[in-house]
Amino acid sequence: MNNNTHFRHTKRSLLSALLCCLCMLASAQQPLKNKIDSIIQTKKEKADSLYRHVDSLAKEHRVIERIDSVIDKKHAKDNFDPKYIVRSKARWTLKARLNVSGAHLSTSSVDDGIKTTTDMDADLKTTISFAVSYRGFSLGLGVNPVKIFKKSSDMELNFNSYGAKLGFDITFQRANSFKGTAKSGDAEIKLAKGFVRQTMFTVNSYYAFNNKRFSYAAAFSQTFDQKKSAGSFLVGISYMASKTTTEGDKDYNISPMRLYMGHLGVGVGYGYNFVIKDKWLIHVSTLPTLVVINRDNVTIDGNKEKMPYYFPSIINTGHIAAIRYFKNYFAGITAVINTSSIGRSDHLQFVHTKWRTRLVFGIRL
Repeated sequence: MNNNTHFRHTKRSLLSALLCCLCMLASAQQPLKNKIDSIIQTKKEKADSLYRHVDSLAKEHRVIERIDSVIDKKHAKDNFDPKYIVRSKARWTLKARLNVSGAHLSTSSVDDGIKTTTDMDADLKTTISFAVSYRGFSLGLGVNPVKIFKKSSDMELNFNSYGAKLGFDITFQRANSFKGTAKSGDAEIKLAKGFVRQTMFTVNSYYAFNNKRFSYAAAFSQTFDQKKSAGSFLVGISYMASKTTTEGDKDYNISPMRLYMGHLGVGVGYGYNFVIKDKWLIHVSTLPTLVVINRDNVTIDGNKEKMPYYFPSIINTGHIAAIRYFKNYFAGITAVINTSSIGRSDHLQFVHTKWRTRLVFGIRL
């Protein structure tokens, strides 16, 4: 083979190799392009996500700023004595609470010289609740374990607000679990659960005169701090409406009965906050109200009769609390006791006691 022939063969081989390389490069270029596009798309998505997150935080920050502005304007109107009470410095407060409540009902009547009395208690009601507060504005959620694991027809709703000057407790209760005993003369019978049913709605309010130095909120909502011991005279209005029914029992000559009570009372009381070594806060208060309007009636065997008003008929609301403060958390117990005594024991008397106890643990942030 001469040199020219060898050169032509070599040239063809080089061209073939170059064509193969170009084909291989062309075939590999598409996956590489796809990979590059994928990386660019991922980076773009991350950038968009980061932008949305930053924008969301900015919007939340603007919302919080507006809320703070409204709260600051409201707090600017405060007229407290800072030596005695101050608002909590914490912006956030997280609280867990265990609530236990109960009710006691007793009656006393005299008919043809025979005295009849009853004493009954409703089942205890227990709820677990959690609350989040931001500068005094709270949102809470409660759970009743009995409703989850055991059927119960009893129900209770509580609303309360403890302001510097004004405050209230509102309770709605439906109790079908009363049980106890009834005595008539020398006879005594057991009252089974469900024999007596009751629906009750109560409102108890207060106005604190010494609101610059005395705070209900320090003891019951922990949104204020009581720095020094102080007390205050209180005035209040109470309202109670209840319907109590019994099915009756022919064996014991007990007739079906429906007792309706509607009362409005006004009164004067006193409350005091004891501060012990800047660590303990003990609260005690009582606010009795005298019934000035009553709409009471009783229906027995279908015969409705208006009940007479006997002086004095009293509705009393008591508050007790003990709170222990630590560096950035607190724990304690609070109780609200509402007792009404209506009527007269030598004719017909109705005594109802409703109480609620709360264990509370909170963290301030």
